[in-house]
Amino acid sequence: MTPSSSPRSLWPRPIWLSLALVLSLGINILILGFAMGRHTSLGGLEKPIAEHLDPTAGYFRALRSWPQERRDSFRPLLREHMQGMRIHFREVPLLHQDIHKALTTSPFEPVVLQNALKKLRDHIQISQTKTHTSLIELAKTMTDKERHRLANEMRSHHRMRTKHPDDRRRLH
Repeated sequence: MTPSSSPRSLWPRPIWLSLALVLSLGINILILGFAMGRHTSLGGLEKPIAEHLDPTAGYFRALRSWPQERRDSFRPLLREHMQGMRIHFREVPLLHQDIHKALTTSPFEPVVLQNALKKLRDHIQISQTKTHTSLIELAKTMTDKERHRLANEMRSHHRMRTKHPDDRRRLH
């Protein structure tokens, strides 16, 4: 076989080209894995888990696409709700500190941790009740068509698309 007809001479492959190919393949698999994990996880990295457990959490964000005139009519109710929630949420870091302290205090006292967790649970229940009450007040001011629109936008905001209204499984 002559040097010009050798298979090696028709397709020269330097070692750096092979390494670049392997590295590129590895990076692409990593990116694909990250994207799939993010897509199939409960909410991805950008959303708090509460928004997936309660579709009313942050319902006001579903109103962003509405006409400005209609959003302006909702503004007083939403402002009142948000002011009340801001005050309420300022207490959350203190409750987290109580839990941390209960876990790290020696000797460990399960009753202290149980009480700290109960205080947090009660606090979350209060905020959820306030949000639900606010949504009810807002819905009272809407037409049937607007309520349907809000319900659909809340569903799509929380990535809970379904094939059929009776199918409540999460489909991505």
